[in-house]
Amino acid sequence: MSIEELQLLIQLASRRQIAIVWSTDDVRQVRPDLTDDQCWEVLQEAERQHDALLGLSWDTLACVAEDLYGPQPLTEGGDDNK
Repeated sequence: MSIEELQLLIQLASRRQIAIVWSTDDVRQVRPDLTDDQCWEVLQEAERQHDALLGLSWDTLACVAEDLYGPQPLTEGGDDNK
């Protein structure tokens, strides 16, 4: 854990708050075909669409990615990466 991450956790704790962090690496887990910039756009759009009743999940990231970039391409074997 970096010093910056630790400082953020301390600041949140002092306010009695939590934060769940998703990264472009998480988006890449559901859509390995996307670039770093595309993964970042997926995260930003997921944040804009965030619904506190539904939360943010792997399925949310996959749906947002599909909305932005279409379905995930099939692999050589004909199966998708699910």
